[in-house]
Amino acid sequence: MINYKIMTDNGKENKMVKKVFITGANKGIGKQIARQMGKNGWMVLVGARNEERGLTAVRELLEENIKAEYLNIDLQD
Repeated sequence: MINYKIMTDNGKENKMVKKVFITGANKGIGKQIARQMGKNGWMVLVGARNEERGLTAVRELLEENIKAEYLNIDLQD
């Protein structure tokens, strides 16, 4: 899990952003964990090898008003 501060252009406002990176978040248990974390205010980084499936999962999460981004995580040589 990653927390970091975001500054506005005027440098006055600090906001903590909670992000969670979930491998296999495009299907099964990983997808359900992503959904629950997203519903609890976390931005979900969807980790998947297959780009099409990862982007589909992101679209589905966005449709549920969950902030999400896709990250390719193919770790094979």
